[in-house]
Amino acid sequence: MRAVSRIVLALVIGAAGPVDGQQRPPTLYPGSVLRITVANNPSAPIIGPLFRSDEHGIVLRQHGDTVRVAWPDVARLEIRRSVSRRRTGTLLGAVSGFAVGAAVGLAAGGSCEEDRWFGENRCRIMLSAGLGGLGAITGAIIGSTIGSRPGLRWEEVQVRPLEVAVTPAARGIAVSAIVRF
Repeated sequence: MRAVSRIVLALVIGAAGPVDGQQRPPTLYPGSVLRITVANNPSAPIIGPLFRSDEHGIVLRQHGDTVRVAWPDVARLEIRRSVSRRRTGTLLGAVSGFAVGAAVGLAAGGSCEEDRWFGENRCRIMLSAGLGGLGAITGAIIGSTIGSRPGLRWEEVQVRPLEVAVTPAARGIAVSAIVRF
């Protein structure tokens, strides 16, 4: 039984260390916009830029005043991050631009009936591909421009990575631990 408990303990301690590729927790700087959910009022989070933090709690600026939240009262802490959507905008713009250009090329293929060089079918395909390519380039430029506007998302910050509880039991004490990583 002792060997099993030692193995479990070694695995827990080993898993608590940083792993390559694992993201580091975000750093809080003065001015970072935070959203704090307080334990006694979870429906009304406190949002504001960080003024300072110390071992007693967090101080935010709100409406020209400062608000202090003690660490034990913090149920959830999130930091606002800006995210670029340029890649998604470029891809969506290119695909939709190609689809529109190809549809216009197929619809405009009526002028290909008397084409001597390619014939009617090849002319429609080439017109559709050419206008589709032009639409893809135009759509990618427009999508990249629109997608470059930063979006916002909230990233959770672990406040208590380790929680330990000690309670009396029938034969001594019971210890429980919660490790978040």
